[in-house]
Amino acid sequence: GTDCNVALELNTEEGEHLENVEIDILDPQGRKITKTRTGNRGRCTFLLNNVGTQEEYKAVFQYKGYDYEVKLPEVEEEGIALQVRQDTLLRIELQRSEGLTDFPEGLALQVMAQGVPQTLQHIDFGDKRKTNVTIPLNELRTGVNQITVFDGKGQIYADRLCFVNRHDYDSAKIDIHGIEPQYEPFAPVTLNLKLQDIQDTATSVSLAVRDRAMEEQTYDNGTMLTEMMLASEIKGFVENPGYYFEADDSMHRRDLDLLLMVQGWRRYEWKEMAGIEAF
Repeated sequence: GTDCNVALELNTEEGEHLENVEIDILDPQGRKITKTRTGNRGRCTFLLNNVGTQEEYKAVFQYKGYDYEVKLPEVEEEGIALQVRQDTLLRIELQRSEGLTDFPEGLALQVMAQGVPQTLQHIDFGDKRKTNVTIPLNELRTGVNQITVFDGKGQIYADRLCFVNRHDYDSAKIDIHGIEPQYEPFAPVTLNLKLQDIQDTATSVSLAVRDRAMEEQTYDNGTMLTEMMLASEIKGFVENPGYYFEADDSMHRRDLDLLLMVQGWRRYEWKEMAGIEAF
């Protein structure tokens, strides 16, 4: 069996995110093997250990007094499980399924960002089922990075998106002083602006003034950073994209990774892509 990290998003038919819902994961015999709880926007992950190819798993939970049961996707007969962690390095753990023992065409791991290859490394499991790859973050671009494991025929064994933030697109942080609680109509406004970090190179800024009472809340609060570096790289609408960059802490990084695991999932017809079968 293979250890698999699974991500999900739980919503109602109307699209309401179901947060703080406990979900039990059952094996084919109906035994609870693990549990998880939905968090931000109804997303969560759980780890399945020693997954067998013929096994079928189910997720069960309660909502508003009713019991629900959802069959999980079928387990692939063979493949490579891929898990990612980040600190100063991008740490990638690969685990092959038991029946996958020979790669006559060779095996490689490639990281791409915005359609541009960042690194390509040969993978050799030897006689082991697990191997690890580490990549310095300074070798990768800020934005969504696509990790792909494939062989010389073009068969894709694993694919995963992750977000790398080297902070080279961070805006200068500015302290603003002199704002009064209330102003008379047409009264002059004097503000004092000061860079928090004297090393910042900002020499000019843009200023917009609006009436807070007329402000409308919207789910689409994207900026050029969120649109170019995030939303354009994954499927579907990214709700409240500014949230993922309002702080660079463990909670926001985890929620961003969950977004990429859910909306960044994809499946390939690799034989068509490699020209083995007609498109």
